[in-house]
Amino acid sequence: MLIDSLSHRLDQINQDTDRVLTQTLLSCELRNTNPDTSMLYGYDALQLAQKIHFKQGEARALHTTASTYRIKGEISKSMENILNSLKIARDGHFSNEISRGLNLLGIINQELKNYDKASDYLYEALAITGIAMH
Repeated sequence: MLIDSLSHRLDQINQDTDRVLTQTLLSCELRNTNPDTSMLYGYDALQLAQKIHFKQGEARALHTTASTYRIKGEISKSMENILNSLKIARDGHFSNEISRGLNLLGIINQELKNYDKASDYLYEALAITGIAMH
């Protein structure tokens, strides 16, 4: 089980950046089955990333919390977190985090029936990942 494996790894980690990344993975894995625990891991990762000035980890932690808020139906909090994540990702030129952020914005806007905005975000995410649309 991935969650058990990540939890065990978290107990063994000494390096703070690895701890942040593992917490964001745990948050991501738990968001559908246990969103409250997912949020705890996400916010722990965010606080540690901010403390050690790990901007990429901060962007990832904000993304996982945004995704969990979306699943919980808290769209305004989801949007706030993903926009903050995207700003950090753009400032740091973290292409993977930018693409993931745009993808989540596309999904949220699609759910809100803002189809033009959703399409724009999703195409931009695809362009960043290098997937050509024909």
